[in-house]
Amino acid sequence: MGLKAPKPFRKLKRRFRRRARLLANFRYDSRRFAEHASPFREFEQAEQLLGYIWMLAHSIEKGLALPSPRPGFGRDKLEMLLDAIARYVHSYGGHPELGDVVGAIDAYFEFNDKQGYDTGELRSRYLPIRDSVRVALDEPDWAGGTLALSREQVWRSSRLDLEKFFQSRHSQRQFGPEAVERSDIEWAVRMAQRSPSVCNRQTARVHVFANDELGAQILECQTGNRGFGHQASHVIVVTTDLRRFLSIGERNQCWVDGGLFAMSLMWALHSRGIGTCFLNWSAEKEQDERLRAVSGIEDWENVITLMAVGSLPEQFSVASSPRRDLKDVLVFREQGETRSGH
Repeated sequence: MGLKAPKPFRKLKRRFRRRARLLANFRYDSRRFAEHASPFREFEQAEQLLGYIWMLAHSIEKGLALPSPRPGFGRDKLEMLLDAIARYVHSYGGHPELGDVVGAIDAYFEFNDKQGYDTGELRSRYLPIRDSVRVALDEPDWAGGTLALSREQVWRSSRLDLEKFFQSRHSQRQFGPEAVERSDIEWAVRMAQRSPSVCNRQTARVHVFANDELGAQILECQTGNRGFGHQASHVIVVTTDLRRFLSIGERNQCWVDGGLFAMSLMWALHSRGIGTCFLNWSAEKEQDERLRAVSGIEDWENVITLMAVGSLPEQFSVASSPRRDLKDVLVFREQGETRSGH
């Protein structure tokens, strides 16, 4: 038997190996962001250009939703938006989302007309672009802009017993034999589409796998479902589209947008009496590559999380998972207040 290396040396060797592995994973993530996101691609792909269009269109919508919009606001953004729409139609033809963007621009001109603000030159430039979008879309639908609401409307629609609803949901690791209906998953995804996303770019995508042979291979890529994953009706993979992120500052935005979407999807499924269990995807690159090879998920998608989905059995047990005390989570901050660290 050879002599073992001294303990401090072994510790140092492990540390270097971990650092090398960390750097390899950083390179994997940065390579994919650089290859697919817009900061380095100058909108070479349709999805990159759509992300840019939505960023500009949402700035118009946000301006219209302010308490007192300034007549003629955002003219420079609108000019860039018109250039981008014209470029998209010329290069790729129509896209249903362009109808919503045109709806926002229509609302902009309507607002300025009411304010008596002259947009004649800008409008004359816009109308042929608007017509090109209408021609490119088989069924144009202008849905963008703003919505007029009242406090009473929102109050009446939103008064739910959320405490009981939130307290009733647990991570499910026992599933019933009934398959989850496809229509229920479709409905839940539609509800999750109401989740906030940066500049309304809506980057989330949902891959649904029945728990057949392929679904079992998907679950094998994630080790945290052993002992119960095989009972699930479906396994869902939530991803985000890197091509719709526009700046280096947005390098982590996919996790925010995708996490919000995944949470909304979970609550929507829960509202239908469907059990869910998030399957953590804190994966290193080899595991991520293996999932892509099995599932067909594209390189330009970032995998946010997996979710086991299934019906509820008549009786079952769940982990109690107590929560931290509110004082350890909630901090009210006011001017002049100081806070000592822990």
